Amino acid sequence: MGHIRAKALPVPGLFAKDAGCMFELIKQFFRGKEPPPRETWEQTFRRLGRELVPLAGEAETLQGELVRCIANLRGEAQRNGWMNWDVQHVEAVETLRRFLPEPEVFSVGDRQAIHQALDRVLYAGKQGADHGEMAYAELDFLVQRVVEWCERSDGLFYKRPECIWLDDDPLAESS
Repeated sequence: MGHIRAKALPVPGLFAKDAGCMFELIKQFFRGKEPPPRETWEQTFRRLGRELVPLAGEAETLQGELVRCIANLRGEAQRNGWMNWDVQHVEAVETLRRFLPEPEVFSVGDRQAIHQALDRVLYAGKQGADHGEMAYAELDFLVQRVVEWCERSDGLFYKRPECIWLDDDPLAESS
């Protein structure tokens, strides 16, 4: 018995100049079609903290300040059970309330949920912890919204050096 030899049929467009492209397609196929794994919201939150939050004081960017505020609130709840609640935590809630529920980022329903979560955090910090209301779920919800806000931002928003974030108009003019 002889072997039947298949005749190679020409493949349209497969010339020497297309060989590199074909090679890339074959490499992609054998590597798998899965894109690299995306960060979880927790990983993104930690990365944003490393990249945007200073060791002390307010962040220079609005993104960094939102991350700093929610990280401080979350840390106070988790490490201290709201026992060290003071004016800095109230200011963190006020900063989040002012800048996080951005209509260009969140729907009306999401903005209402953000305000409700901030109300629960404020209550937990002031007196809720005494009644076992720690607002942990609300803090996680707010962390996720901060990550979403940062991911959807077009560039970093800087504050004017002489301002704090709760001033009337802290944002620097974009150049």
